[in-house]
Amino acid sequence: MANALIITESASEAFHTHQILTELFSEVKACNRLAVAKELFVSFKPDLVVVSDLSSECVDAASVLHQVSGDAAGVLLCAGLGAVMGPDPIRSVRIVPPLTVSGVFAALEKLDLARIVSQTSLPLSTRRPAND
Repeated sequence: MANALIITESASEAFHTHQILTELFSEVKACNRLAVAKELFVSFKPDLVVVSDLSSECVDAASVLHQVSGDAAGVLLCAGLGAVMGPDPIRSVRIVPPLTVSGVFAALEKLDLARIVSQTSLPLSTRRPAND
C-alpha cells in the first residue's frame, strides 16, 4: 500500500492534488503547516511527498521537503520564479502547477516509484506493461 502526503497552504491546491493522488495511492493526507508535516511524515511514512511553498512560514517547497523528509521522494509544485530558484533535494521532481495525473505519473517514473501506485485509473498509453 502506497501513501502520499500533501503539504500546501492553498486549500484549492490541496483539494485538486488530493483528487489526483487518490487515484494512484492507497492513502493520501494533507496538511498546511511545517510542524504538522514533520509529525505526519514520521507517523504516516509516505512514499511520496507533494510540496508547495509555505509563504506564511517563509519557506520554499524545496526547503519544506528538506526539513520534513530528508531524502524521501518528493514532487515540488513551483510556479514563477520558484521554479528556478535554489538547489533541489536529491529525490525530487519540479512540476509547474496545475498538477495532472500524467504529470504525477511522469514524476513517479523519474523517481522510480511508478511500480508502487495503482495504475488502473491511468490512460492505457501511460500504464506500464503488466509483465514488468
